[in-house]
Amino acid sequence: MRLGIGLPTYQGNTLAPDVVFEFARRAEALGFAAVAAHDRPAHETWEPLLTLAAVAPLTRRVRLATTAILLPTRSEPFLVKQAALLDRLSGGRLDLGLVVGARADDFDVLDRQ
Repeated sequence: MRLGIGLPTYQGNTLAPDVVFEFARRAEALGFAAVAAHDRPAHETWEPLLTLAAVAPLTRRVRLATTAILLPTRSEPFLVKQAALLDRLSGGRLDLGLVVGARADDFDVLDRQ
């Protein structure tokens, strides 16, 4: 069994970047298989791909995972381009999780139905 852990990005702009960076370093040192970032447009969270891009050079082995990027809220060609570059820059460590979404508040905040 491989275990991953979510990065603590739910405090939005009030969270010091060093906290997230150190969390990723420690997760790798403790043997976690992955660190993950979650996509919730209606909540004050960090953007998942940018978060993983920030921790990628601070780690070497741990997988970089998006737990659930809400595909309908994104430009698909732009998302593919971002994900492909992140995967390449991280040495092929990106695990891209996509969902269609079920929570109305995530679509309402973006004016998408």
